[in-house]
Amino acid sequence: ISQGASFDGQVNALLEQDKEHPIQTKLDVPIIRVTADVTNFFYHPSSYTTTAVPIKLVSVSTYNRTSEVLNREGRVTLEGNNVAVIQPRYATFSLENVKSDTISFNSSSVGNQVITVEQRIIGRILPWGFPDAVFIVSDSLYAKLQPGSDEVTYKGYVVKDQGSTKLTSDTLMKLKTDQNGLSTYYFQYRQNMEGAGLDIFTLGFLGLVFLAATGCMIYFKQLTDANEDKVRYAMLRKIGVSHKEIRTTIAKQTLFVFMLPLCIG
Repeated sequence: ISQGASFDGQVNALLEQDKEHPIQTKLDVPIIRVTADVTNFFYHPSSYTTTAVPIKLVSVSTYNRTSEVLNREGRVTLEGNNVAVIQPRYATFSLENVKSDTISFNSSSVGNQVITVEQRIIGRILPWGFPDAVFIVSDSLYAKLQPGSDEVTYKGYVVKDQGSTKLTSDTLMKLKTDQNGLSTYYFQYRQNMEGAGLDIFTLGFLGLVFLAATGCMIYFKQLTDANEDKVRYAMLRKIGVSHKEIRTTIAKQTLFVFMLPLCIG
């Protein structure tokens, strides 16, 4: 989030110094932050009263420009007070659930304002932050709300080979604060990979423990049964069954008992 010319220039200079990952696209995404009454809206974020939920408003032209940079298909068109809701993360609802729902808020420039949801968009353009309620409004409505509003600008950069920007990413993340919300593709990618690796290790370890415990139980059960069957095998030997035949029979029985849980494991 833009913090003024000094901070923005520092970030831009760090990116331009990385010649191996040149900047391909720069994009400013201005948004207006308001506190809204979502009593008549299907989605009610937890931890907030329905009459005071922070939401973000972005103009339709800004959304379309950002979507184009992100190589997404389709353009959004809106008129008047009709808006489109961007599907929040971790929220599940369909267009039928929210279509024609209304949201109201106060603006210093136009007073009380009521907007009507007409579209639902899949494809977030802002970093996640609870309650993650972002609405796309028409350019004319955004212009009316802009004077005196709480407007902030997200500054986005697309660089070449963003998956290998470790050094620049580490330098940038040292500038991160709660106010600027700075983040990089490489930082998020590394966090996701580390989280996935930890999950794989934990699940793999528990799986091996389960497999070993199951094997031990079966093993001791087989030992107990074998001890009880010694007399029967002695009788088989007396009637002429060879050692080889007995061993083959025992091997087949044991293999069947162990292979099924081993395959499932």
